[in-house]
Amino acid sequence: MSVVPNATVAIHRCRTKSISLQRDAMKRCVAPVFKIGPWRVDRIRVVCFVCVACLILSTKTASAAESLKASIDKESAWTGEAVLMVITLYSPGPFDGTASFDLPELSRTSIIKIGNPVVGSEDVGDESFLTQRHEFNIYTQRSGTIVIPPFEVRFRGKESFVGDVKSVNATTSELKFESKRPPGTDSLGVVIATEKLNCEQSWTPDSLAHLKAGDVIERTVTRRVTGTSSIMLSPASSAAPEGIRVYTSDPEVVDKVTRGELDASRVDTIKYQVQKPGTFELPELTFTWWDPKAEKLQQTTLDGLTLTVAALPVGEQSSESAATTPTEKPYTSWAMGVSLLVALAVLYRPVKRIVEARRLSYHSVAARASREVRSACRANDARAAYAAVLAWCRIHSDRHEPLSPEDLFGDEWNRLSSYLFASGRTLSGWSGSPLLHAFNAAVKRRENHQRQRSRASLPAINPSH
Repeated sequence: MSVVPNATVAIHRCRTKSISLQRDAMKRCVAPVFKIGPWRVDRIRVVCFVCVACLILSTKTASAAESLKASIDKESAWTGEAVLMVITLYSPGPFDGTASFDLPELSRTSIIKIGNPVVGSEDVGDESFLTQRHEFNIYTQRSGTIVIPPFEVRFRGKESFVGDVKSVNATTSELKFESKRPPGTDSLGVVIATEKLNCEQSWTPDSLAHLKAGDVIERTVTRRVTGTSSIMLSPASSAAPEGIRVYTSDPEVVDKVTRGELDASRVDTIKYQVQKPGTFELPELTFTWWDPKAEKLQQTTLDGLTLTVAALPVGEQSSESAATTPTEKPYTSWAMGVSLLVALAVLYRPVKRIVEARRLSYHSVAARASREVRSACRANDARAAYAAVLAWCRIHSDRHEPLSPEDLFGDEWNRLSSYLFASGRTLSGWSGSPLLHAFNAAVKRRENHQRQRSRASLPAINPSH
């Protein structure tokens, strides 16, 4: 009777031990997968953190490379010396249109765009981008640290060679450089920093031996500089002694880039009118500039001129005064005045309508677009001509008759597009004269076509039944 309970207890113990062994086996099999020590968890967290940080940094670097890159060529410059700022735009596909730069306005500092953008390509990591290199010259008359704050750049480019065009708004990084005032220039108004400045002058008329009161002497002063812009050349002095009236005209300024070097010139024309007889000394002109290569002030002087003006004979004076004050009969002036009033009263309304129609036509959007195209072509400004032609086609297009620059201007439009955007272009410059002729011909054809359509739409004078 005591054997059965012992057997039952033994069987129970065997089952309990078997279950325990099975649990231990499962723990040993599952432990390498789920049971991870604290040191292993920390290592995984660190590795994950490093991977995420690298991914973020690489993403930021890639996005920056795909947008733009801004830099300046020197950390220190003399006051008035040109500091080159380069902005490179990146696009996966071809660029579309003209880039826009919101250049900051700084006190006594100018930022000037030079040359045309240079199109190229650049590999960033495993990807290849098309680039546009834009160059600007920075001129400042301040000393100390010059800070160029971040500014926005807008351009359009394709996501791939066959993709859609998208707009890109990017912001440059902050740029700075040190401006040092050249010694001995504290008394100068504007410091010109250039290695070479040529000055010359000419006088008109050539012979000044027989001058009389009322005659005009013209003085033309020409200055040419290298490595700086014409805006840095201040106007030539127009000082003159008492008894001489001075007239000045707008200067002729030219800036051009030759093989990557900026050349500029300024031509000032000063006219001296002698008011009375006597001897007069026209002053000499002195120009001073700073040579950054030699690190010293340079100076050149243009000679003045001595004028001897003789008095007019008495008879000649009276004849000239009589010629300048002709006599008129009173009734003649009265009749002319009445006739003028009558003519104004009769023609006022027709003339007003004509003037108003001309004014509206001149200030219309279409006329303004045509003027911008012609102005850009005459100035040989390829970028402005490209944008103006697109705007003109957009204004004159409608939903039923869209205008295409390729159809209107043909080879000239393709030549302009290749000059601006072709990666392997070899042209040294672009002339807007052929495109201007093609544009005028297209406008004339369009006007003739519209005139014929308007005539065809008129009803017949004697319609037949």
